[in-house]
Amino acid sequence: MLTLNIFCDPSGGSGNTVAANTSFLGGGAENCIMSNASFASNFNVLGGGQQNAIDPGATHSSIFSGHKNCVAGNCSAILGGANNSDGGLNNVFIAGSGITASLPNMLYAILRKG
Repeated sequence: MLTLNIFCDPSGGSGNTVAANTSFLGGGAENCIMSNASFASNFNVLGGGQQNAIDPGATHSSIFSGHKNCVAGNCSAILGGANNSDGGLNNVFIAGSGITASLPNMLYAILRKG
């Protein structure tokens, strides 16, 4: 049986904060997975990057890398990029930059013809 420390230290990086149950922060700088007395954050992954945040109440959500991305909904993911937000909506997947979700259960991506 695997035992996890409820308030665990991040694995690497600088200035990172994990204050959430059974969540993982891999590295990077100034990233955080937050919880508070009213809203717990459980089972989240923040891979790295800089100044990314998983907000209190988010569960089963991920940010893999990037800069200034924020997840607040459940079962949402940001692949990378910068300045993205799931808008607090559930089941959102974002790949790109400058994207804020407006509907749940959607894939948001910037596609360019090349």
